[in-house]
Amino acid sequence: MKRFLLLALLLVGFADLCSAQTVSLNEIRFGNWTDDDWYDNAYFRQVRTLLNDTETLKAEYPDLKPHLQLLRSPFVVVEAQEAVFGGLFVDFVFPKSPNHHFRAWVYGVVENNKVTDYEVRYLALEDDECPLTGEAIASAMKREPRLKLW
Repeated sequence: MKRFLLLALLLVGFADLCSAQTVSLNEIRFGNWTDDDWYDNAYFRQVRTLLNDTETLKAEYPDLKPHLQLLRSPFVVVEAQEAVFGGLFVDFVFPKSPNHHFRAWVYGVVENNKVTDYEVRYLALEDDECPLTGEAIASAMKREPRLKLW
């Protein structure tokens, strides 16, 4: 019985030690973000960087070739949410063609408890259409100055 009690105490102590030191990668990525960070961040910039790189788009996302001209134009983020498996899902539309709803998954690479790089690991035209019009997007951008074109 003493050995069982000693083992139980050791396990509880080990569990406390592990839980005190364990921080999820998304806590490292987003734990100290302010409201403003959800409107302007490196994840959105990484999407813009990829969309500007026509050669990479053609090679890695051949299904998007018909949309290359649109993809080079400014977009607005309509939703950003943490991905359970790391990084951020970014849903975006283009004011000049708002019915085209795109989604990107941008992974934030974490090394030594800080984000060191960003990788777009998924980019696609979604099946559903965005219900917003160009006018609605412009109106939303006037009401919320933190919304911006990328």
